[in-house]
Amino acid sequence: MEFQRKLVLCLVFLCYIKSNLSQGNQPCFVNQFEMEKNFTLNDFQGEWYVISIRNQWTAQNGGAFLGSSMRHRYTMGSHRTLTVETNLQGSMLGCMRFENTASPDPFSNMTKFTIVSQDSEWRRFVFGSTIWIVRTNHRGFAVVYSCGNVRADGTCEVPTAYTLNRNWNGHTPEELKQIDEALTSVCVHPHTLLPVAQLGECVVNEPVLMNTMG
Repeated sequence: MEFQRKLVLCLVFLCYIKSNLSQGNQPCFVNQFEMEKNFTLNDFQGEWYVISIRNQWTAQNGGAFLGSSMRHRYTMGSHRTLTVETNLQGSMLGCMRFENTASPDPFSNMTKFTIVSQDSEWRRFVFGSTIWIVRTNHRGFAVVYSCGNVRADGTCEVPTAYTLNRNWNGHTPEELKQIDEALTSVCVHPHTLLPVAQLGECVVNEPVLMNTMG
């Protein structure tokens, strides 16, 4: 009887595992995430508006102190590095501008970058320390992923994800379908991203105060 009971339990466990795998519920290993296959850094350059975002702060505190009018400007530098200029309206600190340099992962198709400059920890706090281009059509929308801490089991502890668009007023319905698919592919639920208001503040070319943390 004891052997039969153990056999039944094993069969139930195996069926449970098979069911989970068939439904796509396997563990979300960061190093297995697929990035944009047709990425071209030259076409990705230029200005993007941050339309929605999820990071450790929003996961814990919701939209409190989220800020507004977030923009990124990407410029290709020497040795295929990426210069990232970030502009945003802080909820308490006013207009802020950060400039960072990101180095490409040589084993990616130029879709994975790591922030290497140390001059603005606030930017890392909001947008993460890596830039992974999950999905983009270059001229309309983009989905960016970052993981600051990968667990021992290969999953991300608290992922950062944000969506970009060339237009300040947001994504089209067709773009949203692709964005939802892209976010789901990196184990981020689309509904956990919060909208970022674009209020026309902090124009890119106006002088602003540089703020850093640490």
